[in-house]
Amino acid sequence: MKKDLTQRVKEYLLENCTEKKNAIGMVALASIMETSTRSIRVSVRELRRENPFGKKHFLVSDLEIGGYWITDNKKEIEQWLKGYLNSALDSLTTAQKARKIVKHKLPQEILEAGFQQLSLF
Repeated sequence: MKKDLTQRVKEYLLENCTEKKNAIGMVALASIMETSTRSIRVSVRELRRENPFGKKHFLVSDLEIGGYWITDNKKEIEQWLKGYLNSALDSLTTAQKARKIVKHKLPQEILEAGFQQLSLF
């Protein structure tokens, strides 16, 4: 039976990418897993949502070094989180501009529920 892609990605990262110096890029990981970069992004998103790496470890990435790795280094996690939140804010700002064009408003309850679910801080 073929393992689920996300499970295979998790196993590979746990075996090979537990330090920043051993980070693996998306293209290389896709090649190893014999799949598309889009599928890798989906698996990474699932792994980050579920965080099966324990209470102190997290799957991070860095555009400068171009790779993913699992870390328990709070500074590395904070650096990744800062970039991730900046990207999320940029997406929300862009969506707000598009919403003005189509003149639809999201109910405040949806936004509040979404932010409560995130419980970032």
